[in-house]
Amino acid sequence: MKRAANRYSDKPPQIKINGKIMESGGPEYEFNRCHFIYYNYLIELNWKPDAVNPLECIEESFWPEVFKLLKEAKYIGQTQEFYLSQSDKYCDQLGKGEIKPYSDKTRQFGWKDPATGEFNWRKAEA
Repeated sequence: MKRAANRYSDKPPQIKINGKIMESGGPEYEFNRCHFIYYNYLIELNWKPDAVNPLECIEESFWPEVFKLLKEAKYIGQTQEFYLSQSDKYCDQLGKGEIKPYSDKTRQFGWKDPATGEFNWRKAEA
């Protein structure tokens, strides 16, 4: 029996993150991966108010498209007071159980069970 041709071979690989389909490795994908870093930074600010935003260390020339998305989302280029207020809001919501800590499918790890051949996935915790 002849194998069917891959109808997606001419398209870039795509991934679905939090209900949104995007090109794997593209600017939008990398921006979504930055959410995890940003929300961990907000948690760190809760116990270390002088913490440096790791996303601020990214050079604009390195990732111009992602840099633009980060600025638009106010993940970079803001004052420390702004980040502290965002941290207070985020940690308050976490403390009240209104939201869960941020996670997505780009921060998973797992292993293949040799007996069943199935993957056992775990999400990375903030």
